Amino acid sequence: MDFHISYRRVSTEMQNQSGLGLESQLEQIKRVFGEPLYDFVEIESGDNSDRPKLQEAIRMCIKHDCFLSIARQDRISRDTVLISTLIKNKVEFKAADNPNATD
Repeated sequence: MDFHISYRRVSTEMQNQSGLGLESQLEQIKRVFGEPLYDFVEIESGDNSDRPKLQEAIRMCIKHDCFLSIARQDRISRDTVLISTLIKNKVEFKAADNPNATD
């Protein structure tokens, strides 16, 4: 199994208590990709592209030459510009709900 760094996000604490919660995301990531090297967590709106923990996770992926693991693509962003930036900077990301999808 490849090395990966996980990123988990919920928009609100209330969402964390739902089935989309942070623990549920980690379980999904581990089930598909195994234990992450590092795990970054944020409670922040997906509309906000200035997310410090996401930026830190990206830097760690580059430093350790590994991919960014997420439970679902919308946990990174629904913003195609941010997704394009990841691709442009050669930061591979994989979603546990569709692990065979590629850039």
